[in-house]
Amino acid sequence: TRRIKGDDRRRYAEQTIQLAREAVATDEFDEAIRLASLAQLIGRPVTDEFFRKYLLDFRLELIAIRQAYEELVSTSPSESGADAVRRARYQVLAKGQFDGLGDLVDADDELLSQLAQLELEPRLTNDQRLSLARRWMEYAGQLQGVERVNAARRANHWYYASLSSLSRAEREDV
Repeated sequence: TRRIKGDDRRRYAEQTIQLAREAVATDEFDEAIRLASLAQLIGRPVTDEFFRKYLLDFRLELIAIRQAYEELVSTSPSESGADAVRRARYQVLAKGQFDGLGDLVDADDELLSQLAQLELEPRLTNDQRLSLARRWMEYAGQLQGVERVNAARRANHWYYASLSSLSRAEREDV
């Protein structure tokens, strides 16, 4: 039997994580969690402790996303606008899929609504991108669990988008 080398194990674990992400995209959480567990098993001999922690954290994140999904589908549908906002909030904050921001413009959460409106602006200046990053980070501070992580990831997205136009001193502040 051929032994799998550490580099190959890491590559196989990364490919398995990608399959798990695809399962999450179609709300197949049990399959995604099984794949994440398999990736952990494959990646266990990898010497990079940060990679092994990433595999564990990814699996825990999937469990939190599944819980958010179960809460979404277990509540009875309300009026169509409110239901669309609940589903969009799940897509954006639980799953981290930000293409659903348009439906969050009508959210009762004023800061989330403002963030969605700003995100939908066709052309943002660098100052607006930086402001958006800071506001996402502020919003992340109000959240917990996977929602907090995904809001912080969005802030990170906008911080990176604004870096190219910043001076060296401004970059250090960011």
